[in-house]
Amino acid sequence: MKVKIENLEKGDEIIVAIGSQLGYLKILEKPRLSKKRVSWITKLPAYIHVMCSASITEKTRTYWYANNTKKHTYITRTHDCTSEGHNVVKKFNLNDKPLWLIKKGEDI
Repeated sequence: MKVKIENLEKGDEIIVAIGSQLGYLKILEKPRLSKKRVSWITKLPAYIHVMCSASITEKTRTYWYANNTKKHTYITRTHDCTSEGHNVVKKFNLNDKPLWLIKKGEDI
């Protein structure tokens, strides 16, 4: 079911659009309003970035350019839309994004 950021609690599990992917996130802290920031879309007070856990797969790729004289390495990250195997804990911006509540969690 679709939910707003102010209705999220610690332990909830949600699906959110992250770039062009869907991410399955577990909320690790209750979202709090910022004292300074406002949303550029709604002009209402914005929430600070929320600490969440996610499952992210990283792939390192390397290619040569400039007549095979320089090597460039970059990392691609893909979000796994699964509830198991969360390996990253970081803050995500959930302001002005559609959020779908998957599981209402208890306090951790």
